[in-house]
Amino acid sequence: MRHLARFAALLALLLSCPSAHGASISGAFVEKGARTPLAGVDIALQHAADSTLVAHTATGADGRFQLDSLRVGHYLLRASLLGHVSVARSDVVLTDVAPTLDLGTQELAISPIALKGVETSTARATAIVASDRNIYLAKDLPAATSTATELLRSVPELDVDINDRVSLRGSSSVTIQLNGRTSPLKGDALTSFLRQYPASRIERVEVIANPSAKFDPEGMAGIVNIVTKEPLDLGLSGSVFLSIGDRGGGPSTRIAWQQGRLTLYGGVSSYWNSLEYRYDDLRRNLAASPPTSYVLNSATHNRSGFGGLDGSFDFAFDKRSTLYGTASGYVNSSRSDGRNGYELADQGGSVTSSYNRWTEGHYDWHSATGTLGFQHVVEKSRNEWSVELRQNGSPSSNTSDATEHLLVPAPGTGQVTLLDGEDRPRERSVQIDDTYPLGKKGKLESGYRGAERRSAATSELSVLFGGTGGGLSGYVHREVFHSGYLTLGSTIGPLSVQAGLRAEAAS
Repeated sequence: MRHLARFAALLALLLSCPSAHGASISGAFVEKGARTPLAGVDIALQHAADSTLVAHTATGADGRFQLDSLRVGHYLLRASLLGHVSVARSDVVLTDVAPTLDLGTQELAISPIALKGVETSTARATAIVASDRNIYLAKDLPAATSTATELLRSVPELDVDINDRVSLRGSSSVTIQLNGRTSPLKGDALTSFLRQYPASRIERVEVIANPSAKFDPEGMAGIVNIVTKEPLDLGLSGSVFLSIGDRGGGPSTRIAWQQGRLTLYGGVSSYWNSLEYRYDDLRRNLAASPPTSYVLNSATHNRSGFGGLDGSFDFAFDKRSTLYGTASGYVNSSRSDGRNGYELADQGGSVTSSYNRWTEGHYDWHSATGTLGFQHVVEKSRNEWSVELRQNGSPSSNTSDATEHLLVPAPGTGQVTLLDGEDRPRERSVQIDDTYPLGKKGKLESGYRGAERRSAATSELSVLFGGTGGGLSGYVHREVFHSGYLTLGSTIGPLSVQAGLRAEAAS
């Protein structure tokens, strides 16, 4: 009995202590003025220190939300709903003493929309809300004549940071697709491609925030599908486009041939840009009399050129069966020259130490992609099947030369280094998709995808003068990937319901 009493006392003590992992935040959102509960308000909770996403939810039919299993700390809370003014709070703090926080009822104001009256028009809205994605027409976005990066920056759902990396709902784990197919370019190569791809070639941007089981789960935050313009005229058609700016520009041309069962489409495009940057920093030690000084300066000059060539064909055997193929190739070459240096001066103003480091970098990549497929369509998106073979590769190389110049107290050349690197990714895949109707409003989707992915990378550092060291590193990674999915969907009145199952195996 004595041991039992001790155990009961210890249990009561543990239950009375606040848990660092059991904190929670709750609240409600209503429409300003009408005080009507707002359902579907997007709630994002971020760390105040680094803005990383911690939790995400949406309000229910009663306008309320609750975030559980949180740690104590300082957070930022953002709430947004289409057609309303977004709200951000930076005073969300959870402590051991008060681990539960109720933010109460907050109001969201309606964003005013200016209307000219009732008009009949065939033009589509800028934002089209579909059952599985939001569609934004490029021609109505502010950056329609700039580059793909600037176009994505103007999409309300997306964030593009200072380094031109795309994120959705606070996460950068986003899959970029081109015309419904995952881009073969990754990392810096993809960023450079979007930075120089003409926005005039883009018809619309589709944001899929909650992908179904059909898609690869690599982009956990969602999928951004960039759809390029396709030919609409019969016979021979084409277009020429030229963009010029103070930091870049370039021409592009498209040509199409559509006659009978055969459709051919292709074109070339190019873009260049140039950017110069300079930084100077002067610091004085006022504690010394007379004061000493320290001068830091740096300058960079970046130049890059981009070129692309692509083509496609469609051959219709009949009204339902089509053989198609695509091929594309892109090249990019970048050059970067930089200088970093400093000067130290004594109390008399004489330079006691001076140093400069010159760097010259080269970064080049190219990408080639080819697809061959067959599609049989009885009813679009409800009764169809397709088979597609695909291969792509996007090798890249980079070189960086660095030379140190010692100017004071004795002029001379310090260490001279050379860094060379190569990356050679490749992927081959086969994909089978089938959509079968169930009743008048339901459908069953199933499919299989097999892929072989291979990537080889090397990096070598050489010390050419003024020191020792350096080394060579590299790796080869090969993966065989199999995946299958099954999705059941139906429409019940205004509600669209979908459930899916996905299985994967990789070696």
